[in-house]
Amino acid sequence: MASSYFVHTLISLFITPLVLIAFFAFFPVFCISRIILFLSRLVVSENMKGKVVLITGASSGIGEELAYEYARRGCSLAIVARREKKLWKVAEKAKSLGCLDVISIRADVSNVQHCKRFVDQTVKHFGRLDHLVNNAGITSLCSINDVTDITMFTSLMDINFWGSVYPTYFAIPHLKKTRGKVFVNSSSSAIVHPPSISFYTDATVLPVISCSDCAKSIISAICRKERYITEPKYISVLFFVKSVCPQAFEWFYRTFEHKFCIGHASSTKIAYK
Repeated sequence: MASSYFVHTLISLFITPLVLIAFFAFFPVFCISRIILFLSRLVVSENMKGKVVLITGASSGIGEELAYEYARRGCSLAIVARREKKLWKVAEKAKSLGCLDVISIRADVSNVQHCKRFVDQTVKHFGRLDHLVNNAGITSLCSINDVTDITMFTSLMDINFWGSVYPTYFAIPHLKKTRGKVFVNSSSSAIVHPPSISFYTDATVLPVISCSDCAKSIISAICRKERYITEPKYISVLFFVKSVCPQAFEWFYRTFEHKFCIGHASSTKIAYK
């Protein structure tokens, strides 16, 4: 044990300055490349005319608006959700907005076989896949302190986590052929999450933007090849504060914890898309 600790100490003494030297040596090059990339993205955007987009959780909310925005750009759509009748209405409106072709698929993204089926069905129908939009998700509004049965959140984790992993896994071979893109919709609470709130929630005391405006920003960012998009944009400031001064967030949440403890586990609000 002593010899192992000594070896790791020597490695740390060697690696740390080496990494710092490499960082400062390549940082100017990195900054220049980022500036060039940023400027190019201002003028270059992917033409979506005739391309195929698969959207999960498309029956309402952001997913529904994403379908409409893609339709306006002349895409073909495969829209997926568990509420089939609502999908039909979304499909009809998407057609009226310029969608070349649209198929509605009733499926549960937490079921691996369902995910394989709707990816295969999309490719079989259209012959290709260009964008995969993992939007399906459910929210839970309760305090973790009030939870009496931890297993009640299994479905939430299955949909919000595996519901993005499964479709991506099956879509990757097809996306490679078209040099396509994968988008995953998440909540800012993944980074600035109140410690007492349950596993995933969109609850906030801050003003939010409409689903329509959010969808426009998302698709614009995807077509510009952005790696991340945050809406409303002021939320990014909170990410920065959280990274450089986590103690400030801890103090804030401890002081105003009662403002974030919404609901009770026995009456948890689960919202399905």
